[in-house]
Amino acid sequence: MNNLLTIITPSFNSFKNLKILHKHLANFTNLTFTWLIIDSKSTDGTVEYFSNITDLWINFYSIKDNGIYEGLNNGISLTNSKYYVVSGSDDLPNVDILLETIINQMNNEPDLILGNTIYEDGILKSPYIDFKSISKSRMSFHSIGTIFKTNLHSKVGKYSTTLSLASDELLFQKLFDLVDLRYYISEKTFGYYSNTGISAKNRYLATLEMFYVKYRIQKPNIFILVKTFIKLLCYKTIK
Repeated sequence: MNNLLTIITPSFNSFKNLKILHKHLANFTNLTFTWLIIDSKSTDGTVEYFSNITDLWINFYSIKDNGIYEGLNNGISLTNSKYYVVSGSDDLPNVDILLETIINQMNNEPDLILGNTIYEDGILKSPYIDFKSISKSRMSFHSIGTIFKTNLHSKVGKYSTTLSLASDELLFQKLFDLVDLRYYISEKTFGYYSNTGISAKNRYLATLEMFYVKYRIQKPNIFILVKTFIKLLCYKTIK
């Protein structure tokens, strides 16, 4: 189906969450979107379940990959809609709000549309943009909170598969370095984001990769090195 919006969900052995997300998405009456599931050869019943689903708004692929970012890259290659949103299997996007926001901004042709997300602790997270800062954006709005124009990747490439947890942060830094980037910040809440993923569990690696991204965009200095060391000792995750 060639729709305005594709929701890309990379997954591996997350059958329980995928069924909840399937039920959630089926509740939206305006089915002018595609749910694209990129599964990495799960063995928990995911493949069998979605192979028998006949909903026209669902596209399921079982493709062996080397992690979430390669899965996302596969999903982007298979997307034929103008915009896409990333949704983890345990996230809950508000499809009506996403579509309404896209339609309202169609004349402006934005490359990115940024919105609020609700974390599972009830905290509302809003996009953070500061062009004077080293990190011009905050990763907390990547999943659910950002509507991407699909052809934007022709300018900056897809997700790096070198990083296992912070490739989305690196992508944002590349995007906000674009001189002609067109973005819009919405006051709407795009959905619910579950912050119980791999980056929350592996705090050491997430922190290390986040600072590696900073090293990519600025020459290291003693202040950043000391700050990195302290963060790693405290096992803090920057999100």
